[in-house]
Amino acid sequence: MKKQNLLLLILITLIATFPINAQKTNKCFILTGVPSADRIGAWYLNKLKDKNPEIICQAMGGQNLEQAGAQIYKNFNEFTIGVGGLGNFITKLPNIIRNFKLIKNYILDNNFDRVVLVDSPLINPLMARSLKKQKPELKITYVAPPEMWLWGKWGIDGLLKEYCNKIIVIHPNEVEWYKNQGIKAKWLEYPYYQELEQCFDLSENKTNKIAIFIGSRKVEIDTMVDIFAQVIKKLSDKHPELEFILPIPKYFQADTINQIKEALLQNNIDLEKISIAQDEKDKFKEFAQSCLAISKPGTNTLELALLKTPTIITYKVPFLTSLFIKLIYQESYVGLPNLLTDKDLCKELLQSECNTENIYNEAEKLYSAFINQDKFYTKQLNKLEELRNILKPQNPKEKI
Repeated sequence: MKKQNLLLLILITLIATFPINAQKTNKCFILTGVPSADRIGAWYLNKLKDKNPEIICQAMGGQNLEQAGAQIYKNFNEFTIGVGGLGNFITKLPNIIRNFKLIKNYILDNNFDRVVLVDSPLINPLMARSLKKQKPELKITYVAPPEMWLWGKWGIDGLLKEYCNKIIVIHPNEVEWYKNQGIKAKWLEYPYYQELEQCFDLSENKTNKIAIFIGSRKVEIDTMVDIFAQVIKKLSDKHPELEFILPIPKYFQADTINQIKEALLQNNIDLEKISIAQDEKDKFKEFAQSCLAISKPGTNTLELALLKTPTIITYKVPFLTSLFIKLIYQESYVGLPNLLTDKDLCKELLQSECNTENIYNEAEKLYSAFINQDKFYTKQLNKLEELRNILKPQNPKEKI
């Protein structure tokens, strides 16, 4: 009788646990807040699908995640989550708090097995904490986590250690830094390396084109558009053969594009020499063949460096924001090529140095060296070769 009771108890236990296992839905939610995170999220989703083609993914994202096969719950432009600048963050804080709750509740109410948080250093560590406290079994992966090696830890390392199951970094030097904080992080590859690599040969054939990255946010356009327009005018007047590429995000509204065109027209610039490109098709080919670039800090500078396009990095923010940055920023560089090598690969013109005259002088020096086939230009190209070696995937086929 006792044996029968024991067998019955085992059978009941097995039956009771079966529905729990059956409830596993293989559902993933990816949370992004800005265009660069949307690109990284799409890259990571493709990695997930390589490992598990049956995965079902919803996302707060944009066109890149949608093209990768995610069902878009909300476009990140509809929700205030990713913001730029301290003042911008403070003014939008009420909306951020409201949207934070809406997204969190949507994730909790829709039976997701896994959540992938991408970038958004002001929001996602808190999202990981809030989700994990209410649903401990939820698997949380953080891709491109906060750059604490630049900004300081501020307790974020504790949040990642306690509430994230997996940390995926996009720069190889970050693995050792996280290890020193007692956090296991993994570097798979630089997300765009293989796409960029297809254009490496083109970088040997530079043309009379300059790529100019005004910015990806409205506040950056407002700050830099007049300065860049004046630089273009001065370069065009001295070198009539020059052409310019102004890549801008697809999500820019018509009024922002008109603002850029108006600044160019006010400086008597021939718009036929300006390619204001919203289509990302073949953009790396264009960048590879540009003889130089002028750009704000960010992902663009690393892409340009990998394509061996000498770049002048410019940056200007409001006074109060700059004071805050000086208090907490822990490195002497802001450009990723310089940060990853700890070398002055790209000229940086920041704050008071970020003005029309200085940018023009640096661009003129580079362009004159290019057209005169000066050794100075060749030296700039050769310096950028180091980044290709640093970011080359160790195992391109490695799965997560």
